[in-house]
Order: sequence, then structure tokens, then C-alpha cells
Amino acid sequence: MSGHHPAVIPVPSRPDSRPLHVRRPDAHSARGSRRLARAPRPENRPRVTGFLGDLPANAEAHRWVPQMKILPHADVFVTAGGMGSTMEGLSHGVPLITVPQAADQFITGVQIDKLGLGKLIPATEVTAQALREAVLSVAGDPAMAGRLASMRTDIANSGGADAAADVIESRIAAIAEPEQTGADL
Repeated sequence: MSGHHPAVIPVPSRPDSRPLHVRRPDAHSARGSRRLARAPRPENRPRVTGFLGDLPANAEAHRWVPQMKILPHADVFVTAGGMGSTMEGLSHGVPLITVPQAADQFITGVQIDKLGLGKLIPATEVTAQALREAVLSVAGDPAMAGRLASMRTDIANSGGADAAADVIESRIAAIAEPEQTGADL
């Protein structure tokens, strides 16, 4: 790999349950020469120290970052695979490395891998080498980039929550209509 690719890596299963994001702010994106901008660090959100040990000079760790502002600049998103983070990553066309921790994340991780939108790494198999290999494989995969672009377009054209609410309301109305018709006779 030539140069470093920025990555957003939330680690949701820490003992204190607060997310941790690691990013490379001075790395150049494979999608151009954009740099991952530094996120504002409010005083109540101090830099993380101790948990990860010493980080390289080109890496930062924070308890919180504005994920939706960083994802457009990320080349890879390592996530547990919850639906919120999954949809946020896919809506930006960012390949996902899923490390499921609970519930629906296991299903989501398998689907992401099956659809070729990222890679699944079971939590029991996570190592620095496994993460590195997965990140390198998805960051430079043009076929995956094409599938992600298609998914991003599908998500953008889906209509979002408003369209989903319209479908649900129309289905409820269709179910309720025969009962009203029968009662009116």
C-alpha cells in the first residue's frame, strides 16, 4: 500500500461502553488528496490515553467524533455493524469492516460480506493483522467500489424515512379498508 488511508474505527464494546474512534488525520485518501480533517474536541470529550497505549504520530484516538462529517473522507469504516452505522457508511459509499458484537450486527455483517460491500471479521478472530488485511483488501478493491457506488445511489434514491412511513401507512390503510367496507354494509 502506498501511503496511509484514513479510517474511522468505532470500538463500541469497551468496558465503559463509550465509543472510541481512531483516525489518521494526516493521511491522504485513495479517492483524491483530501485529508481527514480534525474534529473539534470539546473539553468534556478528552483525547483517549492509556486504553490503546502509544499511538503512532499520524494517528489520533478520541472518545467521540462527528461520524457523519468524517465518513465522507474515510476510505474504510470499521464498525460493529449496527444498522445506524452501517447505513451511514453505505450512504457515503465507504466499505465496511464489520466486527459484530450483538443481536442484528451478526446478520448485518454476513450480509455486508455476502453483498461485497465490505468484510466480516468475527470478534473472536480480530487481530491487528486480520484488521490490516481486511482494510487493505477493501480500500483498494475497484469492484467493491462499484458495488458501493450502486448501493449509495440506491440509498439516496430510496426516499428515506418519509418514503418508509408512506409505505407503512398505505399497507395499514389497505389492511384496515376491508374491515371498514364490511362494517359499512
